[in-house]
Amino acid sequence: MPATVDVAEVESRVRAATAQLAESDAEVRYLRSIFVPDDELCMHLFDAASKEAVSELARRAGISADRIAEAAPSAIPRTEEP
Repeated sequence: MPATVDVAEVESRVRAATAQLAESDAEVRYLRSIFVPDDELCMHLFDAASKEAVSELARRAGISADRIAEAAPSAIPRTEEP
């Protein structure tokens, strides 16, 4: 994603596509996006039943999904911030 892209607008499309899929009982939930402007990289994190569900979400949101990969949660317990 080029640095000139409006990240908020992309995130809005992702949220809308997630809502559409939720209406069709697809098991996919948007968690967050991480944008790295220096690398022109944007990663979207989802909780989904399948890669196919994420692929369909990307198609509906009009974003490229160059790669869809499964991520594992950290084994390190989260700490409360002061």
